Amino acid sequence: MNHLKLITPVLGILLAAVAVKAQETKEDPDSSRFSYGVKAGAAFSAFTFGYEPFTDKKAGVFAGVFAEYTVFGFLSVSAEPAYIQKGALNLDPSFLYDDAGVYDPYIIMVVNKVTSHHVQLPLVFHLKLPAKTCKVVPSLSLGGSAAYTFNVRARNLLYYDILNDQRHFETMTEGITRQFKPWEFHVLAGPRLDFLNPVADVILEVNYCVGLSRINKYQYKNQFYNFSSNSWIFTLGFRIK
Repeated sequence: MNHLKLITPVLGILLAAVAVKAQETKEDPDSSRFSYGVKAGAAFSAFTFGYEPFTDKKAGVFAGVFAEYTVFGFLSVSAEPAYIQKGALNLDPSFLYDDAGVYDPYIIMVVNKVTSHHVQLPLVFHLKLPAKTCKVVPSLSLGGSAAYTFNVRARNLLYYDILNDQRHFETMTEGITRQFKPWEFHVLAGPRLDFLNPVADVILEVNYCVGLSRINKYQYKNQFYNFSSNSWIFTLGFRIK
């Protein structure tokens, strides 16, 4: 939640800029090629190794701003800096730890949840599709992004199988940021619907995002597992005119 608090002043600054831009648009019709807005939603992410998933999906949050420029009537491009929370559920501990579970025959470690926090900087092209009504504009989005990973934490469930078959669970949380590559590079694509309104357009968007990253298993040695961090991102946005 502390990371989300950092977004609040950014959104406040953007909204102030949007209000100024709205006034400028009235005075200068050419400035209508530019638009600004905010969007937020949910992200569902997991890790894949090659083409095979090796974790379950984890839900996270997404919040960002965007500045969009209409190049032609059918094509626009937008810069969309955002915060995204990703991760995975039920990760094999051998991807993070050396000889996980071997050091004690009575302990089995299960990485129940990995939560990662990123700032991503995407550049996205939007191709407008033919529509039956001028009030709803469908489009396809395609873009690329660099994402900086600034925090990763793992929640491990330690399963103890002690003598006399006595068993219980214990939760342990630790930071593993240094075991992840700081920068990821993403490709994203998906459909978008713009509901036009005189004051503010409402934007519904779904994107599938594929990010290339790697885990440093030994943390202090350059021995990595390359993997993909794949996410479905669902957002609701508002464009101020």
